[in-house]
Amino acid sequence: MIFLNYLRKKYIFNSKIFGILASFLPVSILGIVCVPFDLMFAKLISIIFGNEFLKNDNVLNLYLFGDFRINSINTIYLLLIFGLTPVIIRAFLAFWILDISKNKATDIFQDLFKKLVHKDGKYINKIGDKKALGILTNHLNTFINLFITPIAQAFSSIVIAFLFILISIFIEPKASFLILTSTFLILFVLIKFTQNLRWLVTKNLGIFRSNQIGFVASALENNDLLKYAGENNHMTQKTFNIDSKLRVALKNAFFLSQSVKFFVEGSLPIAFIFITYEFINEGKTTDLLISLILILKSIPFLHQSITCISTAQLNQKSYYAVKGLLNDTYKKSLKQRDLNLAAYKEIIIDKLKISKYNIIYPKNIIKLQELNIIKGSSGSGKSIYLKAISSNLDIENVNFKLKTRNNKYKNLTELYSSTLYQSQYYRLLPLSVLENIKLFKKNASIFEIRQMMKLFNIYETKNLTNKQLLNLDLEEYPDYLSGGEIQRLCLVRNFLSNYPIILLDEPTSALDSKTTKIIINALKKMSYSKTLIVSTHESEFDKLASNIYEIVPRIL
Repeated sequence: MIFLNYLRKKYIFNSKIFGILASFLPVSILGIVCVPFDLMFAKLISIIFGNEFLKNDNVLNLYLFGDFRINSINTIYLLLIFGLTPVIIRAFLAFWILDISKNKATDIFQDLFKKLVHKDGKYINKIGDKKALGILTNHLNTFINLFITPIAQAFSSIVIAFLFILISIFIEPKASFLILTSTFLILFVLIKFTQNLRWLVTKNLGIFRSNQIGFVASALENNDLLKYAGENNHMTQKTFNIDSKLRVALKNAFFLSQSVKFFVEGSLPIAFIFITYEFINEGKTTDLLISLILILKSIPFLHQSITCISTAQLNQKSYYAVKGLLNDTYKKSLKQRDLNLAAYKEIIIDKLKISKYNIIYPKNIIKLQELNIIKGSSGSGKSIYLKAISSNLDIENVNFKLKTRNNKYKNLTELYSSTLYQSQYYRLLPLSVLENIKLFKKNASIFEIRQMMKLFNIYETKNLTNKQLLNLDLEEYPDYLSGGEIQRLCLVRNFLSNYPIILLDEPTSALDSKTTKIIINALKKMSYSKTLIVSTHESEFDKLASNIYEIVPRIL
């Protein structure tokens, strides 16, 4: 208990990790059931090679280190029973541990995916989408397969090895202590001399795993650019270089984790020298043979324990990459659409301070259920402002006030629960168009969808009827739709949602002048039922907007 408290205080494991490891505990302890079979097997071997012929046929005496008469037939049966039964049990337990790992990995993946993808976006903005991808794909697999599972396997092996060693010490203390002392001395020397190398390999594994996934993702995302650059371009060469460094780090990690067993086996010659000396001087004794057999059987478990612990240590960087997200509970004071805006007429946003970008934005008043425009020159910070008021960025010294129609005020800490933010990158997912449109409102009717598609001038395309368009599979045909068509379908998706406040960043950027006018009129119609905050350079919005907020940010 003191040791567990120490681990918690040192932040080596948090409560979530202890919960994961605790699920492996019953399986690890069940390995003890193999010990009696191993003990009987050791006794049988000692009897055979000790040339002792027994006097009674009570099989229980074998378990109690008594005498048991053997012949060629029952020897074979007993060797098979006592030799193979623990092997079968351990194989089953090993499969059970892997099955628990699989279930835990599935649960953790789903939890992290929801946390990264379905929360307010702060995680992605803080750590970057490439690092988030690396955590979900690379670090999570490493965390489960090369950190959690080895620790569980190490614990199971340590329990069995400890019991074997304890019994062997009880039977033949002198031989056992000599073998164990030499083994742990060799291990101590190995750990001491490879300490710095292990830390370096651990550090490199963490860095190169993250860098590899980031560069590969960037290269695949920008293949339309890289295909013109030739295979020897700097991006490709840097990706290959990082991958090569990762392979070297993996090779070194694997060798370090496996090398321990070679050093442990160095204690075996010492054991056999002692046994030979005892045989010459004292003659064969079953106790000495039993002790030796148990120690020899404990060696593979010591191998596995040390190898697993070494593997977990070398992959701890992936543990730290996942650890923070695992135990981070996300709490919001408001849930989506809990805030009824019908009784209010304005949202007053005091000046915003964003330290990350060294910007202060002046006070702004948002008219509810009207069209609000955010204007400013390129680079003035319009997109940052929209991200800030939608809680996609950390902001300081902010105060949102709702003003009622009776000129009363209500304070809010943020608008996240009622706000849908659409960035200037309009994207559809690799689903059908209909599934994309229903993303924010699963129960939307076909009638609602078609009415909204007509409003945003995307009821059909030149080559597709409305039915064909809705059924278009974007996983199979990812490049079939134009940028303007995708943009309008995203607007349909956004306005079908139940969010009362919608923030749009450059909603007409990919449209021609004729379509732009149609979309501006559509947005004006939607502002009668929803509050719109639109960032734009388009002057046509000025004629219809109820409120125009010109951004002139002050640099800190």
